[in-house]
Amino acid sequence: MQSPPTTAQESKKRPFEGGDEGGSKRANIGDGADDLALKCLVTNGDAGAVIGKGGSVISVIQQESGARVKMSQNNDFYPGTQDRVLLITGTKDSVFAALSKVSTLLHLEL
Repeated sequence: MQSPPTTAQESKKRPFEGGDEGGSKRANIGDGADDLALKCLVTNGDAGAVIGKGGSVISVIQQESGARVKMSQNNDFYPGTQDRVLLITGTKDSVFAALSKVSTLLHLEL
């Protein structure tokens, strides 16, 4: 059995350049003190309403709430379901505002 590569050259990965070497590749959403991430399951049919034509609805939700809102790709369902994953990240106030907008939107779709 082969042992895993130990250096950046052996693993064919580009070496990390600058910054905190233990840091994440993900962008920071603020100072980090009050950041929150919330995942919700949304039926595949309702996902279209949340996204809107060309992403118009999800963009408005992000602009008005200040949170980052992402929907899993089409046919990328939560295991064992036909539901897609809605990820809302930001401060607790922005996440709550985005969740409230999504909830209101889905309630109006009934």
